[in-house]
Amino acid sequence: MDEKSFKCRIEELPFLATFIMVSFNRDKTDFIAFSQDYNDPFAAGVQTQITTVEDLIAPKKLTGELKSLTRRLKDGFMRTRNFLNKVERYLDKAAQSGLTLTMAPDDFGIKKVRDAVNLKNDEGAVLSLRTLQQNLADNLSALVTKGYTDDVQAELKALIKDLNDASVAQTLKKKERETLVKNNIGVLNTLWATIDDLMKTGKAIYKEKDSSKVKDYTYANIIKDVQLKRKQQEEDNTVATAS
Repeated sequence: MDEKSFKCRIEELPFLATFIMVSFNRDKTDFIAFSQDYNDPFAAGVQTQITTVEDLIAPKKLTGELKSLTRRLKDGFMRTRNFLNKVERYLDKAAQSGLTLTMAPDDFGIKKVRDAVNLKNDEGAVLSLRTLQQNLADNLSALVTKGYTDDVQAELKALIKDLNDASVAQTLKKKERETLVKNNIGVLNTLWATIDDLMKTGKAIYKEKDSSKVKDYTYANIIKDVQLKRKQQEEDNTVATAS
């Protein structure tokens, strides 16, 4: 298996290539005058490489499955928040009534669950919910007198299962995507070699011909624009997933 040879993050590579190709297509005449290597078939080939890498990094089926799992976790977090509000009232009512509990309401673990949910830490939320589940079971006789029924306990059990199943499935899908990329790292290295060549040639052409264009072929400048673009795309995807 080849090692990653490029500077940027894997997810940034197709963005980087696309930014460079915008400049290249604008300046194609100058590139062809420099070398016939940069003819129309070359440009078409680079676009094919970009499309291949995009499909490799974010295959449509796998991306759709991950989005679905993200929605499941988001729904689970919302249900968890609602459940915690309800359980907190049962605990407060039991304590205020002078019923004997094995610990103070604040020590049952509700805060740890809330913290994990707020951080979108699905694994932490599941672990904390299991601790809360045990603490509630240890105090069931007192809580039942305040309305904590078997149905509420069953709701907690189902909630833990749903969150855990979604969390495990998401982890497996992410590992599947990582393996796919690692097994095809040569394809990504090839695209990097192509755009690295374009950057070097672009700088060689425009240091003499038009110094204002050198920045369009300078990695440090381009990657800043790439990262802004990726950030915007991630924000758009978050909005789309939430809607």
